[in-house]
Amino acid sequence: MKALQGKHVKESSVKDYERYITNLYDADQSDSLVNTYNSALKYCFRKIYINTDILAKNLIRPRKGRKLPKILSVNEIDRILRATENIKHVTLLYTLYSSGLRLNEILSLQLTDLSWERAQILVRGKGGKERMVPMADVLKRMMILYYDQYKPEFWLFEGQNNEVQYSESSVRKVIRNCVVKANIGKRATTHTMRHCFATHLMDSGVGIRYIQELLGHKDIKTTLIYTHVTNLEISKIRSPLDNLMKGRSDDIKF
Repeated sequence: MKALQGKHVKESSVKDYERYITNLYDADQSDSLVNTYNSALKYCFRKIYINTDILAKNLIRPRKGRKLPKILSVNEIDRILRATENIKHVTLLYTLYSSGLRLNEILSLQLTDLSWERAQILVRGKGGKERMVPMADVLKRMMILYYDQYKPEFWLFEGQNNEVQYSESSVRKVIRNCVVKANIGKRATTHTMRHCFATHLMDSGVGIRYIQELLGHKDIKTTLIYTHVTNLEISKIRSPLDNLMKGRSDDIKF
């Protein structure tokens, strides 16, 4: 093993251990694979080689890397919303994007959850926690057209026999077909619509605490992920290349 520099595992030190983990990361190994090797080494030190020096140290297990949510532009969302003329599908898409609901939340909506006078929707989130989200004016108008045509009886979005909820697979199919038809060229899901709802609100200047409440996040740290993808502040940053080339656009030749 390169990290041990010719020594036997039972003679390894904390520095050898740390060097080995570092080598794994330098080789661009995934966090999950590093965790697997990490667990195997700890087992060896505890059960086989009894290396108390290493076990006595607080060896930190590598944390799973955080991936930023995939965000579509407002133009791309608009193309998806226009990719179907089916009233039910359009209403579903409008509701997803305008409210930021999770898939199970939108399928659990009942007719009585719509507050027309206050233009709000009651949402039952994780752990039975309820919250209110705004009902966009254009969504209200679409809801009227949808209700007149489909006449749902209990669930807002019902299956073919009006006795069961619309299925998750049906919603995913609607999204998938509209994304393809809109020629987006990216993978987008119902949760992508939720990410876009949050990010586009932040882009327009809505406060992080308000967005936290709308999304039903228990911990503000979960909502803070959107600060890494919003254009609100990034768009204000002037690239050093633009500063360098200011007034010299005529110098660019190909």
